[in-house]
Amino acid sequence: MKIFAIQGSPNKKGSTAHLLENYLKGVREIHPEAEIQEVFLQNRNIGYCRGCQACKSGKSKRCVFKDDIYDLYQDFEEADVFVIASPIYWYDVSGQTKVFIDRLYGSDFNNMHPNKQIVLLTSYAGKTIEEAGINSAISIIERFADFFGAQFKQKYMVGTSSKEYYDSPVKNNKIALKEVYELGKQLRLEETKSFH
Repeated sequence: MKIFAIQGSPNKKGSTAHLLENYLKGVREIHPEAEIQEVFLQNRNIGYCRGCQACKSGKSKRCVFKDDIYDLYQDFEEADVFVIASPIYWYDVSGQTKVFIDRLYGSDFNNMHPNKQIVLLTSYAGKTIEEAGINSAISIIERFADFFGAQFKQKYMVGTSSKEYYDSPVKNNKIALKEVYELGKQLRLEETKSFH
């Protein structure tokens, strides 16, 4: 099993990071053989998509702008599971996460794992999911999954300013950490044929 996980918060040890850490802890318990790669986007030099279409014009299999995302394309393409961990900023995933997703348009679609699974882990500030704009972010990830022929299999959302957890970061939220850990333990892969 190959798992490719991005951490899209600028805070390396914040709420989103704790969600991802505990989710992967659950995955490793059930799948100790899993090959897991984690990427902290804040530390990567990944520019905006320039819309040049070189990646889809036959000039190149992948994006022609070789910044830090270039070496991550194959990891994304071949991953059985792509985990997106991002806080919600202005009713959507973080800017770091959105730029990364935009640049995935420059990946090699012919090298894509046929049954890729998508997982979304997110933290948000707001009294309700509606107030925080979670549904908007989920809709975007659903469409992203559809575009790549992937399956949006799991999601976990936790508020950091709700009535129960007001001003309490996720690292102190034992319920959330337990739930996301158990979610990781539920990850299963479907039987697939080789895609190379």
